[in-house]
Amino acid sequence: MTEPPGSRDWIGYRVARWRDLAGLTQRELAERIGVSREYISMIESGKRPVSTRRLLNELCQALGVHVEDLTMQPVAPRNTDEMVLYAMAPHVRRALDGEEPHSGQPRSLAQLAADADRAMSLRMTAGWEELAELLPALIVETVGLDSDEGRLLFCRALYSAALVCRSTGHLDLARRCADRAVAVAAQVGEPVHVAAVGFALAQAALAGGSPKLSLATAERTAERLQTSGAQGDDVVSIAGMLHLGGALAAASLGRTDRASEHLGEAAELATQAAGDPWRCEFGTANVGAWRVAVACESADWGRAPELAAAVDTTQFRTADRVSRLHVDAARGWYELGEAPKATRELLIAMETSPRGTRVLPCVREVTAQLARDAGRRGSAELQRLVSWVGVDPLAE
Repeated sequence: MTEPPGSRDWIGYRVARWRDLAGLTQRELAERIGVSREYISMIESGKRPVSTRRLLNELCQALGVHVEDLTMQPVAPRNTDEMVLYAMAPHVRRALDGEEPHSGQPRSLAQLAADADRAMSLRMTAGWEELAELLPALIVETVGLDSDEGRLLFCRALYSAALVCRSTGHLDLARRCADRAVAVAAQVGEPVHVAAVGFALAQAALAGGSPKLSLATAERTAERLQTSGAQGDDVVSIAGMLHLGGALAAASLGRTDRASEHLGEAAELATQAAGDPWRCEFGTANVGAWRVAVACESADWGRAPELAAAVDTTQFRTADRVSRLHVDAARGWYELGEAPKATRELLIAMETSPRGTRVLPCVREVTAQLARDAGRRGSAELQRLVSWVGVDPLAE
């Protein structure tokens, strides 16, 4: 009999499948990552979620698999609206390969620059329909430009593409866009663009299961930018985002002291932030939101909801940023044994940014775990969340 959709949609189930293929016992896998056999058994049987990126990466390394093999990213779309965003990735890939057609007349650099800025704005405001049409075309139009100004426009297009593909779960494509952007930016050598695409690479590497590369890239790139002599709002915002990325990467490696140092650097830069030229919303509120994410990656669950409640979300202009804050608060509440509060936080996240929230592996993992913990006694709120996310581990 075919399993109902979502009935086996948890990371531990896939851990068990890959462990069998690797010829490992639960004890052998446990020894490889430094936990007990009982803990592996709980993960595989759906009694414990894979809560942190660190644990996910350790499992992937021990099993010899990719992150996507355990998280099943990208998540398949369920409707036409979601298909618009999902289908953007193949167009981006073909644009990079020179396979995406462009029949229009060549446009001026000023026109292309306006579209590059528009793409960054659409990413932050979740204008997916327009972005899905604009971004691949922008890559096609800028990929062959042979002036420094043209190459930097290509980098800006790839910066947006890498971050969008990372958030939608197209992790290999996110890394490819970021790698290409880093190589092109290095040819020109303009400090801010080099730093911005370095941030994109650090984020793609972290999402793809390479936290050491992510941390090294963020730290090296931030230092180069801050010692380059470049000045302006874009320098402050990109340097700040690099420190935030470094904090999250350090936390996922268990280096809490270094994570704290990077958060401190970012907080100091946030006091100097004015303007948002790269549309990354760097500022005091964003630093607060990243503190919550770092707390989650550090398994400091008790601080996550407390830190989240202290963030002034009115400073955010984008729904995805607000949504992710509620997701991280939910992760904390779940680990503290407060299932109803975790459920409500996830519902708020879904209502705030449905498409941006449903595809997150941590959302799917926690939602499925909440459902299994509750069994058939789940509340109406939990049933609504399970239906919305599309994960029903109790389906018969």
